[in-house]
Amino acid sequence: MLLMLLAILIVMLSFTSIQQKKASKTAVEISETYTKYDPDPLSGLNIYTYGKDLDGKMIPFQGGPMWLIHEEHGCAACHGENGKGKKDVEGVGVTPPNIAKLIKGGGPISYEEFADIVKSGVDADGRALSMDMPRYSMPDNYLRDLYDYVQGF
Repeated sequence: MLLMLLAILIVMLSFTSIQQKKASKTAVEISETYTKYDPDPLSGLNIYTYGKDLDGKMIPFQGGPMWLIHEEHGCAACHGENGKGKKDVEGVGVTPPNIAKLIKGGGPISYEEFADIVKSGVDADGRALSMDMPRYSMPDNYLRDLYDYVQGF
């Protein structure tokens, strides 16, 4: 009788252990699903065109032309609607580069390099860009939305 109870206890412990492993594996799978980021094209368009998030709030930046805030512009004000750059942008001392060429299809600028440019104004070679390029303070999901949007040019 004691042997039979011991056998039942071992089976129950084994079953519990298997269930815990399955539950743990499921939790990891769910966690991985939620940590993968799916860019929002509308958010990227809004940031690029107007410098605003989807709630209509301006994306804050340090430096750069202040008229971007007053006139509610984003990247398109200097880089153009298609990312190819505008010549002789009023109030900007440099010709904005063709970012469509630099980013399209994962171009020579990776997401990490893009984030450094947008947040810190530092190019892929570690050089500081002109202060005509604003240094934006935005969360990673906004940067990913923007990067994904620009890759579509």
